[in-house]
Amino acid sequence: MPLFGRKKKSEVLEPPPNSIGVVGFKGGVGKTTIAVELSFLLARRGMTPSLVDWDPYNARASLKILGKGWETECGAWNYVAGECDEKANLSLKVKVRREEGGKPLELFLTPPTKKYGEVSDRIIEALGNPNFPGRAERANALAKKVSVIGDIVFNDFQVPSWMGLQAFKEIVNVTSRWLIVVVDHMPQSFRQTEHLAKTLFPNKILALIVNRVPSALLTNQKDSKEIMTRAKELQSKIGAKVIVIVPFDAALYDQTTRGGPVLVAASKDPSKIRSLRILNRLLNVIIDEATSGSV
Repeated sequence: MPLFGRKKKSEVLEPPPNSIGVVGFKGGVGKTTIAVELSFLLARRGMTPSLVDWDPYNARASLKILGKGWETECGAWNYVAGECDEKANLSLKVKVRREEGGKPLELFLTPPTKKYGEVSDRIIEALGNPNFPGRAERANALAKKVSVIGDIVFNDFQVPSWMGLQAFKEIVNVTSRWLIVVVDHMPQSFRQTEHLAKTLFPNKILALIVNRVPSALLTNQKDSKEIMTRAKELQSKIGAKVIVIVPFDAALYDQTTRGGPVLVAASKDPSKIRSLRILNRLLNVIIDEATSGSV
């Protein structure tokens, strides 16, 4: 049977065991920052992250690390749309310098398209057509390719409004063994996340991250307790194994790097240090799951 032929109904496309998807059902909740920072934290441990940017329109992960000048043999969506040979090179090896004089961190990055902003008609069809032929098979093959070169794969997915829900569900399920769901602290974000997470991804959520929570709310006992109560309720409803509350810190956002080795200004802001420590603890859970198969 050809690699990208139509699969039998009984055939299941299993994602690699070391693949983690980062999703958010609302824009601006900071999911790309979470995906990028987890990749950097993994690299700090001497492991090799493989980061896949699935957002062909905004490409925020690629912009943070490469700027707008990237060019690759085949982007993630070029591959899924069938515009590249199955043996095409998908990932760029990038060195990122996190602080002046620090050791460069290495990671593999798969941009969404060959060049920034080049979204072909075929990619648009692959994004929106619920019956696009070979999409699931190609996405699954891509996931397996990048999982071989990286110790852990982080898939940074676009908000599903950019693509049909069926296509979104299909791509996520065949590329990511577990999911990290990112929300902000607003009640409507919780409600939207509960509905979509339960509908699209039952029994697949590893962690719920309540992100960008203003420090003033966390230091107020009443507000902090209310956020934690709602977060635990959402955790239970969507079946997340771990819950993480991350305070907002502007130093983690609006950072753009340019080329390799790249320099990202190190922040000594206490809230950023606290945020990274929290994410580092989450990374322990991710590594356990990706390497041993149990939480």
